[in-house]
Amino acid sequence: MKVIILSGVSGSGKTTYCKSLGAHYTCSADQHFMLNGVYKFDAKELGQAHANCFYRFIGYMLDSKRSLPVVVDNTNCSTWEISPYVLGAQAFGAEVEIVTFVLKPTIEPLAILQKLAECNAHGVGFDTIVGQWSRLKERVLPQFWKNTEIEVQLGRMGEV
Repeated sequence: MKVIILSGVSGSGKTTYCKSLGAHYTCSADQHFMLNGVYKFDAKELGQAHANCFYRFIGYMLDSKRSLPVVVDNTNCSTWEISPYVLGAQAFGAEVEIVTFVLKPTIEPLAILQKLAECNAHGVGFDTIVGQWSRLKERVLPQFWKNTEIEVQLGRMGEV
């Protein structure tokens, strides 16, 4: 069993990457905000959305018939957001990989963050994305956690 934990600012390509992985089970806080196929975000429900996401994750890990890899598709910009999933996966003997979407070091970060704010699928604002980026660049993961970095690609918006 494998658990893949996606990590990156809103609009960085996590969900697009998730869709490219083939068959898997997805846990995402965004699932809480989907009503009849329409995304309706309510900041007051964010805590409950993340609790529901973790509940679905543990429920799948407990399922004796599970066979697909699990992908956690949240921003996960800080170690404390990732830790419950890593520990949960380890408790069930699963292999864990964190996939972090990072900004190209040669490009002005604020320009990319502005483009991500303009184009992300859920209307996450610039200030929120800057906060996510700040937490992500300051994040320190334990050395024994497998972390793969992928550079953010702005293909649908054009290269910056």
